[in-house]
Amino acid sequence: MKTRMLVTGASGFIGRNLFEYFSQKEEVEVFGTYRTRSFPTLGHLYYGNLVREDVVRMLLKEVKPQVLIHAAAATAGFQDFKQIETAFIHDNIIMNTHVIALAAEYGVEHVVLLSCSLVYPSMDVCVAECDDALKPVEHPYAGGAKVKRIMEDLAWQYAHLSGGRTVYTMVRHSNIYGPYDKFKGGGHLIAGKIAEVANAKIGDTVSVRGPGTELRDVLHIDDLLHFVDIALLKDMLRTYVWNVGYGRSFSVNDIVRMIISLSGKQLIICNDTSVSGAPTQPALNCTKAKQKLGWEPKVSILQGLGMTMDWYKANKHIL
Repeated sequence: MKTRMLVTGASGFIGRNLFEYFSQKEEVEVFGTYRTRSFPTLGHLYYGNLVREDVVRMLLKEVKPQVLIHAAAATAGFQDFKQIETAFIHDNIIMNTHVIALAAEYGVEHVVLLSCSLVYPSMDVCVAECDDALKPVEHPYAGGAKVKRIMEDLAWQYAHLSGGRTVYTMVRHSNIYGPYDKFKGGGHLIAGKIAEVANAKIGDTVSVRGPGTELRDVLHIDDLLHFVDIALLKDMLRTYVWNVGYGRSFSVNDIVRMIISLSGKQLIICNDTSVSGAPTQPALNCTKAKQKLGWEPKVSILQGLGMTMDWYKANKHIL
């Protein structure tokens, strides 16, 4: 019998990759939700606003998933997030509460929640899962970080309330990039710069917000998909939180230089120091994932950037 899986946010960047990845598995029947856009697929898609409790109830009653991967979120780039932060915080807290609580109520066996490295303070050291309480999160993304922390706290609570019948796998991933990322409109560093560089002419200037010295742990989407697959295959009986990242950081300027180098073009980097960039984010210590699950990243940063640039060039006409 096939495992019934529900992927929320299946038309978004990470959600679509998850939806397509698991749709290729014969042993899984995949259902997905979308709100802002749909896409052609052979799978089962439902339109709905997960901020509404009745919509989440309807989905769980109809789909009856054994596995739920919660990839839906109200998201934006650094600058857009700061402008309408209150709306993002409200919608995400309400949505996450519905999904986490009702998953336990309707007996979903395994829930995968996408947290992120924002739960850690801004610092240039490598952090493990046990380091999340070192000090308060005070960086400009503090609102989003608190949303993720509330989500994790709810998962622990409902795992207990369900008597362990519902297991929550919380994934604190680093900056993810790859196919279907936000290549238009800015917001995501790698996707935006790949699009800019791919469309630039020799001698053009590539603008970088801030000094470019801010650090990023960046992970190709294939490695995140591999982690989720392993976590589900292990059929874990306990709720856990996991770091899932590349394990080392690169400066924004170095990432942009690598993208330019892969393009083969002679381009000039110009740092706009009149504006601030997003703060440094810590590298993730993923020893726990390696020891307990045998997971570690396989895609090098140069390989991942090259794969993403090739994908963008081949698919930019549909974006």
